[in-house]
Amino acid sequence: KVLTPEQRYDFAVQQINEMVIASIDSWDFGGLSWDKLPADPECNEDNKRYLINHPNAKWIKDVIFAKGQDIENFFGELPKPSKKK
Repeated sequence: KVLTPEQRYDFAVQQINEMVIASIDSWDFGGLSWDKLPADPECNEDNKRYLINHPNAKWIKDVIFAKGQDIENFFGELPKPSKKK
């Protein structure tokens, strides 16, 4: 079965959401709440999914996804390859 462009887009968005949710290890809301989440909500699977799938959280997802694409965020600055003589 060939997916329609809309189905491919929805699948890609779903995959990005799953990567973003999996990458969240902790958070600090600084005493703030988010929609139905209470102030300083627990960083658990349900709350991560609620936040990332919230229609007003696109900017949060974009920031996390962009940072996740930069390998240096996980390993620090990578060493430069040595020049072989």
